[in-house]
Amino acid sequence: NFIVSPILNLEILRVCNRRGVPCIPGCMTPTEISLAKEGGAELIKLFPAKVVGVDFIKTIRGPLPHVMLMPSGGVDVTKENIHEWIRAGASALNIGTKLIRKDLIREKRFDEIKKLVEQCILWIKDARTR
Repeated sequence: NFIVSPILNLEILRVCNRRGVPCIPGCMTPTEISLAKEGGAELIKLFPAKVVGVDFIKTIRGPLPHVMLMPSGGVDVTKENIHEWIRAGASALNIGTKLIRKDLIREKRFDEIKKLVEQCILWIKDARTR
């Protein structure tokens, strides 16, 4: 059990911390990221990642080097894009609907989804070793 949110709600974060439920709040600014970290978030969803871009992670890790960020809403299912985010310092990636596509679900092409997931995992591992 865990909660992922597109926004930072400190009350939800506090309740989750008290109950031992991992909470991944969505943040877009350095202030929100700092508040989420102070509120006990271990992993922070950078949302919408497409708006802030890869360079934001590189820049924010200067003053906040221990913050674990997970870009969401702008991560593409390509080796180049995944490498870009991981090399910039992303701790995790939220790929979502670009990975678990509605057409593949509707057509019950689950093997194809599995292959996409496996490929993304390989690209992430490769990016982390470079």
